[in-house]
Amino acid sequence: MKNVSVKVLLLALAFTTLSLASAFADEYEFKVTNNTNTVIAKILVSQDGERYGFLDIGRGIKPGRTVTLEWSKQTNSGGCQQYVKAVYADGSESEPTTFDFCDPDVALEFSDSGPQPITTPATGTVSGTVMSGGDGVADASLDFAPTGGGDHATATSGSNGQYTRDYLVPGTYDVTCSAAGFNSRTKRVSVVMDKTVPLDFKLERK
Repeated sequence: MKNVSVKVLLLALAFTTLSLASAFADEYEFKVTNNTNTVIAKILVSQDGERYGFLDIGRGIKPGRTVTLEWSKQTNSGGCQQYVKAVYADGSESEPTTFDFCDPDVALEFSDSGPQPITTPATGTVSGTVMSGGDGVADASLDFAPTGGGDHATATSGSNGQYTRDYLVPGTYDVTCSAAGFNSRTKRVSVVMDKTVPLDFKLERK
């Protein structure tokens, strides 16, 4: 069963005492990453763990994608702690876990590992465009393999060929870009803490 882990980025502990209304005084946005192999069809939220509403994620979140969602101001009177779970395209559901919506710097990551709130070190981002003959290549798969070993990360390019992979632990990665009908390419990139590193690919047709 797929699960969701809550990655809490480094921030002052004082933020945890904010009221929900204070946290949502302005538009409140947070990022959601799908690190499973299945499209996320719905994200459900509940204050009591029994009655669930849902977040608007449009037509779903594809594997490897990171999207930015907005929490509705209509929920300002609710509690900070909300249960969150995903419904996948195959009909399966993740185990619910709690998400602190009073924390202005929390990101949701859906993965095949068990749910656990973890405090992560500062991370970096890789972003770029996959091109061929001057056109963006949609739905290209990017695999981030740490050169020192460890779990891989993934991303998928959008309709214009652009992609972004957040929350990468600083270090060196071999990034392989592949797409149907194209020869794959691999490049090495160094991820830097709190920085966005550009990495573009030009693919040739088979």
